[in-house]
Amino acid sequence: MLQAFRNSFYNLIDSRVVEISNKIVIGNENYKDLNQQLIDLHTEIEKHLPEEYKYLIFRYEEAATIQIDIIEKIIYKQGFKDGFKIRKLINNI
Repeated sequence: MLQAFRNSFYNLIDSRVVEISNKIVIGNENYKDLNQQLIDLHTEIEKHLPEEYKYLIFRYEEAATIQIDIIEKIIYKQGFKDGFKIRKLINNI
């Protein structure tokens, strides 16, 4: 039963992180500007790489994306824990 709860909790985190990304982050002007810079840099780097090394940029991006995904989930989970701690503190006042 505990494992089923854990799985449900992690599925909730996954869904919520995606929802926040799609609804909130994408509309942020700083995010949009940085995203465009990253696209421009990617294009420029790829243009100058010999064909036999272009796969490296995609491997790098894949690893960076997975790393960001892990960070987002850890932060969201910690925020969830912090919310419970804050609620407990407020209830003790």
